[in-house]
Amino acid sequence: MKTNFTLEKSIENTSQYDGNIYKSYVTSFFSDTKSHHTINDFYDEEGNVYIPKTICIYESKKDPDTNEIFVRAEVEFEDGLDMGFLLHKQLYFKEPEWFHDLTNEKINKIVCNYLDWDICDLIDDKTRDNRTINISIFESGRIQVEDVKENQYSVISTYQVDKTYIQQFFEAMKMNLGSEITFEPRYVGGWSQSFTLYCENGNVFEYHGNYCTDFDEKNITTNIVEELLKKCQITI
Repeated sequence: MKTNFTLEKSIENTSQYDGNIYKSYVTSFFSDTKSHHTINDFYDEEGNVYIPKTICIYESKKDPDTNEIFVRAEVEFEDGLDMGFLLHKQLYFKEPEWFHDLTNEKINKIVCNYLDWDICDLIDDKTRDNRTINISIFESGRIQVEDVKENQYSVISTYQVDKTYIQQFFEAMKMNLGSEITFEPRYVGGWSQSFTLYCENGNVFEYHGNYCTDFDEKNITTNIVEELLKKCQITI
């Protein structure tokens, strides 16, 4: 999905580091994607790419009727480049395709897929032997762990846990993957991991790698799964 905008005016700034003059540019746009995310590239109608150095958002208001967010921001380009030729020209950036607003979704099941080294803290046998771990977590309180070793039959273990733990886990995952403050951390890692959410209305959302909501980037997706399994005293 594309979000259109223009650079409305330029502002001259003086660098506190070396005293040089550089320009930044004021813009505003409407976004119906509610995620906090990094805008990596700008495009013009001819497909040319322009890379911003910093984007400072100083105003953000949400329309409660449409969920659109009005954003005002100031943009600076690499090496203080003079981008005056872009003023008032139609530009756009690409909204992140991974984001889905999960606020009103009711989750029935989450399936977490790992390779063994992704969750070594929870594996009883620390030997890495190309195992695939599939963890299915159900609203009913059932947790099913499928341990698949290379060239061997899978071993399935089933646990029944307190449903309150599951509801707390589902809410934590909704916040982590699909809230207004969800973003991709600087070090994403873990692309061998996936998390698939099955919702009551039939929607299915699949995510690869980790996401987070805290600027310390400690509360990543895998940590939420590990916290649930430790709380339920489940080792693999």
